[in-house]
Amino acid sequence: MYLASVHTAQMMAEAEVDTATAELYGSLYEKGRMAGEKACFNGDYYTEINSNTGASYGNGSEIDMLLGQWWSTQLGLGDIYDSAHRDKAAGELFTNNYRDNLLGDAPHSGYNYSHQFRQYILETDGGLQMIAWPHDDQPSNTPLYYDELMSGFDARHDHLRARLEAIRPPVLLQHG
Repeated sequence: MYLASVHTAQMMAEAEVDTATAELYGSLYEKGRMAGEKACFNGDYYTEINSNTGASYGNGSEIDMLLGQWWSTQLGLGDIYDSAHRDKAAGELFTNNYRDNLLGDAPHSGYNYSHQFRQYILETDGGLQMIAWPHDDQPSNTPLYYDELMSGFDARHDHLRARLEAIRPPVLLQHG
C-alpha cells in the first residue's frame, strides 16, 4: 500500500508539473520497489521482515501479501512487483493457505481444533487461512488471529479472486 501511495504522489506531482516533487517520489518508488523485491520475495511469495517486536508473521504466507499490487492496479498505476514473482506468489497463496475444512482429516486442513478466540465458519467449511507457514518456520510472536478463516472475507475466494482478476487473470485459470 505504501508503494502504491508513493507512486500516486509521483503521478499527482507530474500532473501539477512539479518536476522536483515528481522526481523525489519517483526515486522513492523505484528504490522501494527494488528493496521490497530483494527483502520480501522469498522465491515463492512475499513475506515481511520480522523485527522481533510486536506481532509478526515473518516468513509466513499472508493473505494480503498482494494488497498493494491490487490497489496499484485499481488506480491504473501498473505493476509494483516483478510480474513473474507476483504470479508465483498468487499461486502459492492458494497452495499454502487454502484449507478444505478445519477438521484435520483432509490433505489441506490446517489443524484439528476449533479456533479458540473467534470462529467465523463451521469446521466443515473451507477457505483461505489468514497466515500459513509452509516452511514450518512460524515465529513465536505471531498475530493472535493468524489461523482464522472468515466466510465474508474469503469463502468461495471472492476477496482474493477479485484481487487476482485485477492483477493477472491467467493465475485464476491455473489455480481455480
